[in-house]
Amino acid sequence: MKKTHCKLGKNRVKWTPPEPDILKVNIDGAFLESDKSGAWGYIVRTSDGEAVLARSCRLSSVYDTLCAEMYACLHALSACSERGMVKIHIESDCSNLVSAMTKSTFDMSLAGVLFQYARLFISLNFISVEFKYCHRSAHECAHELARYGLSRDPDLDCVWSNLHSVFVTNLVTHEVGYRVNE
Repeated sequence: MKKTHCKLGKNRVKWTPPEPDILKVNIDGAFLESDKSGAWGYIVRTSDGEAVLARSCRLSSVYDTLCAEMYACLHALSACSERGMVKIHIESDCSNLVSAMTKSTFDMSLAGVLFQYARLFISLNFISVEFKYCHRSAHECAHELARYGLSRDPDLDCVWSNLHSVFVTNLVTHEVGYRVNE
């Protein structure tokens, strides 16, 4: 498993931009053990840190955290494919998800069919997809989007394709917090 290139600064890991011809997709899932529900969120950004798509949704039923993370991944892959985004890096703070997508280790787990489906989907729809682990502080936007999804009605997602919304702009500004092209 490759570790992402995150920069340390003041005890925090910061979001770092992808190469100019790659889009970075940060994904996150949330899980509530008490009622086996959860949420997911993702954000897609360019090499200059500009958000091009963000989305979150509540899941009325989900088995565990790994499944919630996988739903974030599947929805992000589908949205990127629909928009012709064929070179992406997907970052998650879930090392099990990164392992599941880069190896067949988790194929016999409860979510195994989802991992197999995602790898097939990637092979049919993308030129390049790289999965990377990154510390949670390096993708706070996705974490906050998943958290926001918990407050939504189940299975009613919220899509931000006009990314001039105050909510998404504030998330990105707070997370990047510096000029990414310095």
